[in-house]
Amino acid sequence: VDDGVSAAKTACKDPRLVPGAGATEAELAVRIKEYADACPGLDQYAVRAFAEALEFVPRTLAENAGLDGGAVMAQLSAAHAQGDAEAGVDIE
Repeated sequence: VDDGVSAAKTACKDPRLVPGAGATEAELAVRIKEYADACPGLDQYAVRAFAEALEFVPRTLAENAGLDGGAVMAQLSAAHAQGDAEAGVDIE
């Protein structure tokens, strides 16, 4: 109960929030991959690897929920490519 009250109290003081369920990581991965495409030379491979590492969070959330991680990531990537920055892993 104390954690919930503290979270509500903090949200009232500072209303900045980020989407959960891997949505933030998925959107960052999409944007960093776009940036990687603009990077010259070998740097693009390191930047792209970092973006792919961010995809680990939503994939793990999906697998821990008993879902197919690859299928969920395909749906999530498609949603973010279409501009739905708040799309996350839906376990229902």
